[in-house]
Amino acid sequence: MRRRRLSSRLLAAIALVALTVTLTKIASAAPKYKVLHAFSGGADGGGLWGSLLLDQQGNLYGTTSGGGAYGQGTVFELSPGSHSRWTETVLHSFPSFPNDGQGPTSSLILDTTGDLFGTTLGGGDHDSGVAFELAHDSWAESILYNFCAEPKCSDGGSPYAGLVSDNAGNLYGTAGRLRAVAGVRRLGRGGAS
Repeated sequence: MRRRRLSSRLLAAIALVALTVTLTKIASAAPKYKVLHAFSGGADGGGLWGSLLLDQQGNLYGTTSGGGAYGQGTVFELSPGSHSRWTETVLHSFPSFPNDGQGPTSSLILDTTGDLFGTTLGGGDHDSGVAFELAHDSWAESILYNFCAEPKCSDGGSPYAGLVSDNAGNLYGTAGRLRAVAGVRRLGRGGAS
């Protein structure tokens, strides 16, 4: 448990550094860094865990486990602008359980159409997390799967890790809280399989 806490804190620290600073130029002895966005923990989100995703236009995408309009986390975009300024846009604020997931801590993935996919630790139909998609054309969210860690369920919950995709567009991820056993799930286009 202590090792998990240390690992979680280390990952959080690494994610925070990776998100809030970027190396601008390496000097002879000391590098220079630039803060792209300082998260307040309010409407813009807070609690950075997952790594960033970079698209072909140079935009960065990520999640916060807290903050946002409802305090349950966000999916955000950082876009480069003129004069080396970056603009943060909240693409989705997670509302409270049971309407949606809450507390995303994983990294996002991007498909060929620009849609974003990720997971949350909590919320959803069973308060065990969800797999979600944000459609690039409007950033509208779709819940792809509701995890369930209840005794009557066989799939587990609290998916800490992110998702991966194969060439057919199937998503794969892991979930804990399955009676002390982790599970690997395949999410096809029609749901879990």
